[in-house]
Amino acid sequence: MSTITTKLIAAAAIASMLSIVGPARAALTLTADAISLGFSASTFVSGLAQVTTEGPFGLALAGNGNVLVSDAANGTRYVFSDVDNQTPSTALFALASGSSAQGYASGVGAAYGGNGSNFVRFNDDGSQASVLVSAVTPRLGMAADPVTGHLIATSSRGLIDIDPVANTFRVILSTLASSADGVSLSPDGLVAYVGFYATGHVVGYRIADGSVAFDSGNIGHFPDGTGVIVSGNALNGKIIVNGEDGTVGLIDPTGASGNFLTLATNSGQRGDYVAADRNNGTLLLDFSTEVDRLSCGSNCFIGGGPPVVVPSVPEPGTFAMLAAGLGLLSLGARRRRSGRFKS
Repeated sequence: MSTITTKLIAAAAIASMLSIVGPARAALTLTADAISLGFSASTFVSGLAQVTTEGPFGLALAGNGNVLVSDAANGTRYVFSDVDNQTPSTALFALASGSSAQGYASGVGAAYGGNGSNFVRFNDDGSQASVLVSAVTPRLGMAADPVTGHLIATSSRGLIDIDPVANTFRVILSTLASSADGVSLSPDGLVAYVGFYATGHVVGYRIADGSVAFDSGNIGHFPDGTGVIVSGNALNGKIIVNGEDGTVGLIDPTGASGNFLTLATNSGQRGDYVAADRNNGTLLLDFSTEVDRLSCGSNCFIGGGPPVVVPSVPEPGTFAMLAAGLGLLSLGARRRRSGRFKS
């Protein structure tokens, strides 16, 4: 039985548990704990197609900062501008997608992901640009190192490290359970966190040799996508987990096994992959019919490190005021020099 088939069967079980009848419109609802910690939530895009509870999977930033969303339910890859409260009708592009239940990653200058039997690079309009590697097929999860540009992904060869420039890969861990799902990276790029929906564990593997650096124990909630927080407060290093039962929580990799703090719920919706939005430091989260956005406050970034801030160019009026101010300073200086030599 294929990994994707196994995931679809698990989704059907979750659908039965949630008693879902038809597409549901919902929104991410924060707990009191989440609000006290400084979290906020919004809806990025709603009204996406679903089959049973299955909806969008692939989620990543394109090279120009727009957002790719692959909806397996209707075989469509959308490209949206990075603003909230959108629907499929507001997409910039909508193309046929062969990605099924496969993860995407926001790479350096491009988005990558599984597309059918291949790992590929995507153009900014969502079309396939090129195939990355051969002799290996995608499974469920993928993450990108924003410094090295390498991709860490689950595959038919286990957990692998792909160099998208050289189009080569290295096996990190050849034996990986079929329920290995969403992948994310620690801020230093040394550990890959993998969610295992069947066992309730989130496991961190050292990318250098595949050894286990962290195991959450059974936290329940069918863990899928994860994102690591980078901040100057007590949230730093903690891991956001998107559960397939619609629960979003927080785990501490330095704490006791099984620790899990519920941050939000999305009633009647199935959670899945996540993507770090490096435009603003928030985390985008897949659900059955929508993609939501989670923020952990100012100077707090989830999954991708601090966003790049480009200094703005002053307006012409600002230049004029600056020039006038410099002129007055120059005149004052000349007067002081002139007075200094008078006697």
